[in-house]
Amino acid sequence: MNTRFRHAGLFAFVVLCVSAPLRAETPLEEQMDTMKAAFRSIKTAMEAPVDGDKDKYVVFADELRAAAIKAKEFDPKKLGEIPAGDREQFLTDYRQSIDQLVVLIDQLKTQLAAGDWDGVRAQMRLINRVQGAGHERFRSEEP
Repeated sequence: MNTRFRHAGLFAFVVLCVSAPLRAETPLEEQMDTMKAAFRSIKTAMEAPVDGDKDKYVVFADELRAAAIKAKEFDPKKLGEIPAGDREQFLTDYRQSIDQLVVLIDQLKTQLAAGDWDGVRAQMRLINRVQGAGHERFRSEEP
């Protein structure tokens, strides 16, 4: 029985090792994945928020904010699709959209810390809309 578990564990490890390079995410995509996970954690928590868990929710928002700030350092793939003369403005617009997102996340953190659950939900809808607009404008269509 113990051998069966070792074989299953080894198989899982091999699958992870082999599949990890296939993802080949860019640093920006890694930050976006982190943001997605943190946002999802807050969204799930808001289904039945607990006042005693406010600090945990703020940590999720901190993770969201840190990933957004880190994402600002990287150029979107779509930059290569933009005419050379428009690239500087494209990057300026991209970075300003991240700055706007960070402001919204800071407001979210304040609401989470205060236990303003309805405000949190409304702020999350706003953040979701801003992220969606940013993805539409700055994300490349290529896989």
